[in-house]
This record gives sequence, C-alpha cells and structure tokens, in this order.
Amino acid sequence: ATAIPAPVRGGQIAMIGEELLLTHRDGVWIRSASESGWIPVAEDPDDLLRTGDSGWPLVLTGSERGLLANGEGEWRHLELPFPPRDLLSAAVFGGRLYLGTAGSGLLSRPLEELPVASFPDPITTASGAVPASQ
Repeated sequence: ATAIPAPVRGGQIAMIGEELLLTHRDGVWIRSASESGWIPVAEDPDDLLRTGDSGWPLVLTGSERGLLANGEGEWRHLELPFPPRDLLSAAVFGGRLYLGTAGSGLLSRPLEELPVASFPDPITTASGAVPASQ
C-alpha cells in the first residue's frame, strides 16, 4: 500500500462520482482522480447524511447551510432555515430534496432550484444560497 498525503490524520472516505471525499471532525475535502491535491469543501462540518438515493446520495451540513452531492460529483448549495444540528434525515424523491428536522417539520425543495456549488467555496459562506421551503 502507498501512503497518500492528506490534510488530516484519520477520517472517513467515500466516493462521490469520480471524486474521493474525506470527512473528519476538522473538515471535509474532495480530490479528483486526476488531481494530486485535496480541495477544501467545509471546515468543522456538523453532519454527513445519506439520502438513500444513488443519484443524490449525500447531504453535508455546516455552520449555516448544507451541500447536496450527486453521484457524478456535482454539488448544490442548500441554505438551512434552522440550526444544522436540527437536521435529522434527508431523502430525495420525485425530483425534490426532503429534510426531516427536529422542530421545523418536514421541508422540501425542487432539486433544480438549488444553486450549483464550485470549490473552493466553503459551505460556511452564504453567497448564492437558496433557502429551503416548506
């Protein structure tokens, strides 16, 4: 086995499309198969939730909003109208993202209304975010 330089020791890895995702309590990074470096996605992430959908498998939450990742390595911004710690579950169904919360009910938003994210563009900034609607 060959050691690969990483921004942190430890953490968990997952594949998002053709990108390698590294999650750690100190941050989240992506690395493409053709790229040698890690690109920061988030600092101090709150949670990583699986949606159960192979097309849009992950929601990553940060201090103010989240990111939704699809199976092709595309990311979408998701502004959260509640504290990220209140997000309990996420699911994609019928072209919509559904968020189950502790205290804010069930929220939903069409996927096509979520703005595309490019990196580096940390999820702790608010530019280009679209709030979730009920």
